[in-house]
Amino acid sequence: MVLLVRNVMGSQPFHTPSILQLSRLAARNGYAAPLARNAVALQASPPSPHDQDLPTTPIPNPRTSPPSPRPPTPPAPTAPHLAIYKWQITSVLSVLERLTGIFCAGTLYIFGSAYVVAPYLGWDLSSASMAAAFAAWPILAKVALKFVFAFPWALHASNGVRMLVFDAGKQMSRPQVIRSGWVAVGAAVLGSGYLAVLA
Repeated sequence: MVLLVRNVMGSQPFHTPSILQLSRLAARNGYAAPLARNAVALQASPPSPHDQDLPTTPIPNPRTSPPSPRPPTPPAPTAPHLAIYKWQITSVLSVLERLTGIFCAGTLYIFGSAYVVAPYLGWDLSSASMAAAFAAWPILAKVALKFVFAFPWALHASNGVRMLVFDAGKQMSRPQVIRSGWVAVGAAVLGSGYLAVLA
């Protein structure tokens, strides 16, 4: 029966074949006798009340029908979504390790580039001129500026040592990770304070 329906369909959109079309097709393929009798009997029988409930619209052929439009895709949430996470020493130090690395590398590249082009732009970036200009500042301003530049270096160094310990598979339990994080912060504060005040 499936073969007969496909032969009737061909490449046209699918419509339910009538009994007469099926019987004619069966006659061409050698099934005339049994199917013709059934076709005559079905055409002579009164319509069933269930036939009225059948849909009369043709079933769309997926090969010829246009695809139905897709619903709009909602925008994906930002990952990681910072509003749903609790701030912890581990996550904060993980972010600060990257930010301090960018700061350290960025200041080095910026000053190195400025030092290279300074002679062509008429700038005096020699050590003697910068030391003389810095010595004229108030003491609090000098300490504050040295602390601002020393703290990212100290935190990146102390937290970097902590990360190397993690890479060795040591100090990996939750209490040890939290304790080592605060130790890294304390070492960074002490180290940058020493560089800002005594160095």
